[in-house]
Formats: sequence, structure tokens, C-alpha cells
Amino acid sequence: YPLQSKVSEGTSKYSFQRIKPSDILNWNGHSFYRVLLFVCLFLIGAALRLWSAWLGSNFDLDSFWLVSDLISQGKNVYVETRRYNYGPGWLIVIGVIRSFTRTFFEDSFLAFHLSIAAFLTVIDAGIANWLRRTCGLHVALIFYFHPVSVLISGYHSQFDNVAVLLGLLAWSGFKSTQTSKWLISALWLGLSLVVKHIFLFFPFWLLFLKKSLPLRQRLIFILLAYGIFALSFLPVSKPSRNLNAFAFCKVVRMVYVTSEKTSYKIIDPHLHNHLRLSFI
Repeated sequence: YPLQSKVSEGTSKYSFQRIKPSDILNWNGHSFYRVLLFVCLFLIGAALRLWSAWLGSNFDLDSFWLVSDLISQGKNVYVETRRYNYGPGWLIVIGVIRSFTRTFFEDSFLAFHLSIAAFLTVIDAGIANWLRRTCGLHVALIFYFHPVSVLISGYHSQFDNVAVLLGLLAWSGFKSTQTSKWLISALWLGLSLVVKHIFLFFPFWLLFLKKSLPLRQRLIFILLAYGIFALSFLPVSKPSRNLNAFAFCKVVRMVYVTSEKTSYKIIDPHLHNHLRLSFI
């Protein structure tokens, strides 16, 4: 127990203070124990997700691997393959992850999968922190350690949680009376759609919030969110196969390049050795 010092009448009296478990669970205890608890819980959840990712993968991971190859070659993913049907936000993420694994680790399918699982674990921790602030610690723990959360972010490595976290951030500041806050919320929602269009019809629902916000604010919010989503496709909107929309060098960046059409072998058969049946 932490030692507390009390000084009275020139003499020192020492006493021990017992820390109640409820103080830690309710995040009202000492800051050191609060941080220690958070780190331990995060590491346990991360270990579970990485372990499930190490066991195997599914068809979507093959698609991510294929897409990351196209990105590294500077090709337009939307032209070269039909195995990616989302916004360009996740393309940038997996391009950065593939570049990271090539630079610091062996460029293997397993290292790529583990890196994606690690990134999604951080996103899950962000969602858990949002839930802790809005719904309480117990709800956050249920989400973070739920077997479905572990398998989706680990074994399956689905990136829905990235769009969900951005959507939650958008909702947090949507009803604010400060112009800067709800404009930033519109930016969050637009980025959420760029990553994955989970909340594609959510802005339409905002039109019915007559009592919460003025019509002008709701319309600007909707136009900004959909505008960001639409503008994100401009770099890949040209149908020409000679236009490569993405080129990743040492630092991943988006540029326009032109090159001759090259053939691409979809997936090396040896990659299928990494696939195992899912738990679910």
C-alpha cells in the first residue's frame, strides 16, 4: 500500500492507505495504478488478438496482400482487381503497413497479417476508451475482451472498427454549439466513409433531428461528409489503365504516374498454406 506522510506539531506520523478494488475499477484511484491497469489490460487484449492472427487468416487477408502489391507497384487498385470495393482510406493504411513490414521485418504474409492485427488492436483500444468515457469501464472491458472483437481484429483482421471509431468521434461533437467542433465532426464522418462506408446513410438520418440542430448546420454537416467521401475518389476516377493512382516509395505518398500495362499474377499458390479454418 502507498505510504502517506502526515506532519503535525513537529512530529511525523505515517499511515498506510488501503486502495479499494472499486477505486481502480472506477478509475478514481491513484494515477500510477490507473495507468498500470490500462497497460496490462491493453497488453492482454493485444496478445489475444496477435495469437488469433498467428493461427491463420481468411480470404480477405489474401485480398489485402494482393492490393498491397498493386499499391507498391503504383497501380490503380480499382482498375486492376475487383477484390477491393471500399474507399481509398484503407488502401493507404495497408500500403503503409506493407512498406513497414518490408523495411523492418521479413516481407512475409504472416508478418503483414500480424502488423494489421496490431494496428487494429490500437483502434479497438481507442473504441474501448470512448466507451469508457461515455458508458463506463465495464462496457469498455466487455467490448475489448469479447471473443468476437478479438477474432474480428485478430484472425479476420477486418477494418470495420477503423470506420466505427471515426464515426464515434463524429457523433461526439455533432451536437456542439461551437462551429469548429461540429465542422471537425463532419470531417471525422467523412473520413469514416473514406475508410469504409458503414455509415453511408447516417447523414440522411440527421435531417430528421429538427429539435437538436438548426437545418443550416445539418445541411452543411451532410454536404461536408459526403463531399469528403466523393473527393477521395478523384485520384482514381480516370478509367485509363495507363494511369497509376498510387505510388509508394520510402514514405508512402499519393502521386500520379504513367507506365505501360503490365501483367499481374493474382496470388502465389504458396500463400494458401497460411490459410486455416476459422473458429466461427
